[in-house]
Amino acid sequence: MEENKRGESPILIIRWSETCNNKCVMCSLNGGDKKEESVAFENILEQLHEGRENRHTNVEFTGGEPTFRPRLDEAMAYAKKIGYTQIGISTNGRMLGDRIFSENLVKSGMTDTTIALHGPNAETHEKITNSPGSFAEISAGLENLKELNVHVSIDSVLCRLNVDVFEKIGDFLLEKGIDNWSISDLVPDGRGRDDYKKLAVDPEDLEGFGKRILPVLAKFSYAGIFNFSRCVFPAELPPRIVFFEIKKKMDNWDMQGKAGRYSKEKTAYKDFYKKPFSGCDRCGYRDDCGGFWTDYLNIYGEDPILKIARENGFSK
Repeated sequence: MEENKRGESPILIIRWSETCNNKCVMCSLNGGDKKEESVAFENILEQLHEGRENRHTNVEFTGGEPTFRPRLDEAMAYAKKIGYTQIGISTNGRMLGDRIFSENLVKSGMTDTTIALHGPNAETHEKITNSPGSFAEISAGLENLKELNVHVSIDSVLCRLNVDVFEKIGDFLLEKGIDNWSISDLVPDGRGRDDYKKLAVDPEDLEGFGKRILPVLAKFSYAGIFNFSRCVFPAELPPRIVFFEIKKKMDNWDMQGKAGRYSKEKTAYKDFYKKPFSGCDRCGYRDDCGGFWTDYLNIYGEDPILKIARENGFSK
């Protein structure tokens, strides 16, 4: 998900669907296991109306998988009709490989897409999505969107299955002419928590990752970093790389369906899945970052995280 640079802030995020046509191993929602839709179409229209009353001009439909639920084109057309100028989806990208489907969404008002891509090739990506053919569908979708002049950004989640080839995802995107890339850490929730110990990148591989990925991120006109703790990356970040701690997330998005995960207590921002550890005591990002994943600390303890933090210029 890209920083709101082109429209009013915050972006209105609408959870359009709870279901999904993938079964990603790290899905925080278990969308592929759900059959019901939690929000009626009429309620979606009410959310869009309320967003315009609050002066939003930028809306993103997310999920689950938004393209997997019917009437998305109708919701987009309605959003366009009442004054939204940026209309996007956060998607696994599979349905966008269908040219007619993509054209219909664009005609209805779609201007932006954020596509989840977790590997530079079919072998890695489909090992994570558990969906044969999904890499080819995304590749076709990227070509469709390019020809239809839709703004594309890519989001990739780091886990043990792709850590060794993660930089190559960036190389693949640059070859495709995509210059907006966001990277996210694995969230210990849903299916991602069920197998967290198997999926989380171990400290030996996490050590140095932040330094290693920065030269690749710096090649993009925009790069975002999500869900990581700040100390995983060097204290100094190159230009055009934006780190989204909890405060920045809450400032940039009106997150429908996220109530309960993020909160603010006095001056400190909290993530339900994180907790401060001893390395946070002297960190200038303590109040905005939220600490480190509780599950990760329970598995590996504080010592390897402290080592990473110190090497990156924190907790000295």
